[in-house]
Amino acid sequence: MRTSIIARLGMLAVLVGCGDVRRAEYATFDAAVAAGAARRGWIPPYVPQTAVDIAEAHDLDLNTQRLRFRAPEGAASPALAGRSPIPGNPIASGQG
Repeated sequence: MRTSIIARLGMLAVLVGCGDVRRAEYATFDAAVAAGAARRGWIPPYVPQTAVDIAEAHDLDLNTQRLRFRAPEGAASPALAGRSPIPGNPIASGQG
């Protein structure tokens, strides 16, 4: 019985750790485009070409994405109008 519980806990640890999360950082929008991130869909069309300090994380298993970037005020797409920045850095902290 004890071996069975240990085996189950071990299997659970393996399954929980199997997330397919990818993270990338780019200094500029042009760098992200050159790396193919925009072509692959990881940099959405609403990100302005003046964006810098771009960081993105996507989880292929859960089909989720986190994106952070800085841009001059007023440069963001109308799709972001009225949105508020998320405090902290969920990408670097592993929350994303």
